[in-house]
Amino acid sequence: MNNQQRYRIYTHITKSSFLHVEDALDIGKLRVFAGRYKRGNGAEQMTAHWLDLADARVLLADMSWGKALDHIEFKGSPGNPPTSRVLKVKSARDGKVWFRLETGPGEVIGEGAVKPAGEPTTVINVPFTLWESRRLALAVLSYCQSWETARMITPAPPAPRVNHLCPACHARPCLCGMLDESREAGDTSLPTDAGPPPDQMADQAPDWF
Repeated sequence: MNNQQRYRIYTHITKSSFLHVEDALDIGKLRVFAGRYKRGNGAEQMTAHWLDLADARVLLADMSWGKALDHIEFKGSPGNPPTSRVLKVKSARDGKVWFRLETGPGEVIGEGAVKPAGEPTTVINVPFTLWESRRLALAVLSYCQSWETARMITPAPPAPRVNHLCPACHARPCLCGMLDESREAGDTSLPTDAGPPPDQMADQAPDWF
């Protein structure tokens, strides 16, 4: 699923900025997409951050209760050149909650982690009142719970085909081709399983041995 097809779980718009929380649960994440705009001129800057679902649960749970927030995390892509992405969520003294997304040059460290390497090229600040932040948190948590419930009750894919013991060559799967040829011809007279189980055939050589 590409970014254009992702379902928008929640949208928050101010006079000069916007923030969308989008479904990226197929890869275990939430996509936070934000930008700055001027009315009549469209978006001036946009950037995105992929928040791991396990971390999102904790952050959104605290946010839903109106707890003081001071969250920061570093992500990025080790491309050429590497790109650093930083998400900051912080409570201000006036009671507002600020989302800050930064994108800029990065440096690859360790086994693919990316840290900022210099000043960010894109910075988006989006303010929320305490009530608005709690409303966002509860809506996204509810969506994630529904998604997980639906996944749990969705029927599992069919089990892989069992390789039956061939009555002709006594091999599993069939090595002589007789079992497959009979099935393709629609012959149901051959048993689907014949002969002793494999653990009892250790010393029994097949006819073609």
